[in-house]
Amino acid sequence: MTFRRLFTLAGLAAALLIATGASSQAAYTLTQSIVTTTPSPAVLGGTTFTFTPSGGGSQSGSTTSNFNTIDVGVSSTTAPPAFDTGTINYSQTLIFTGSPGTETFSFNGTITLLTGNTGGVASTGTGTVTQISGSGYQVFFAGYAPPSPGSGSGPTVGNLSILVIPAVPEPASVVMMGSGLVGVVGLGLRRMRKA
Repeated sequence: MTFRRLFTLAGLAAALLIATGASSQAAYTLTQSIVTTTPSPAVLGGTTFTFTPSGGGSQSGSTTSNFNTIDVGVSSTTAPPAFDTGTINYSQTLIFTGSPGTETFSFNGTITLLTGNTGGVASTGTGTVTQISGSGYQVFFAGYAPPSPGSGSGPTVGNLSILVIPAVPEPASVVMMGSGLVGVVGLGLRRMRKA
């Protein structure tokens, strides 16, 4: 086996290792700030909402993930049908660290308390996620699961969630780039031998 073939095989192996490393090292950790609300405290008539960071989390690999970032609790002194209405604005800072980078987002939205329902409390939620600094992730509002004071089995806790898409290089792209580099180096060596 010639030196050129050995060199080419070694280069291809290195490209595969780079691709494998890019895939396996893609991991990130999510940390969150405390939630601020308007009004504060989040009270509308006889209904009180609580907003608690859900503890952050981490994800290995380059897969898209859903994260619950805020746990939402509710209590009400108003007997059904409830006639408390209004909106609560919430805000939270999200920080993603790891591969492929560090990025900070602002998570903001509104919880709207509905009226006239038989369960005592009903609400809907919206949200937006805005990039503040850094790069490496796409983050979107995923949804709101409303809480309920419950009866018999006790209250339930709702949550606000986000969708996270890490911008990790695809292994196939890295292999192609590595193969191209090997080809260029091999061509250079061939020309040097002829000279």
